[in-house]
Amino acid sequence: WKSELAKCSGASFIEAHASWTYFADTFGLRIAGRLEPLPGVSPTPNHVAQLVEIGKRDDVKMVVGRPGYADVASRVAEAIGATAVSLPTASASSGEMHGWFEFMDRVVHTFSRALSKTEPADRGEASSSRG
Repeated sequence: WKSELAKCSGASFIEAHASWTYFADTFGLRIAGRLEPLPGVSPTPNHVAQLVEIGKRDDVKMVVGRPGYADVASRVAEAIGATAVSLPTASASSGEMHGWFEFMDRVVHTFSRALSKTEPADRGEASSSRG
């Protein structure tokens, strides 16, 4: 997994809430912002505008959403030319994956593809928002 994400070292992404901190630290990624301004607080229009500004400034390539924030993730991603993806935060969250290793394979592959692209990902990829 480290070798697959090595090419993305230092890349920035926006997450829905504090779910990917350890992952980012482990693989040398940077969290540029969060859709939730505070834990459990829905994003305001002003907060979304700030995320768009941060996303453009920091060359954010991916916005990781979650159920309840898919629309906001897609809007932010579209505004900054990034890819919006929806990923479970645990292997038990998705009935389509069987076990932790399959979960991590999917997460690493999704991050790798989205963060190494110069254009947004295709629609067929892990719930991306643009094609």
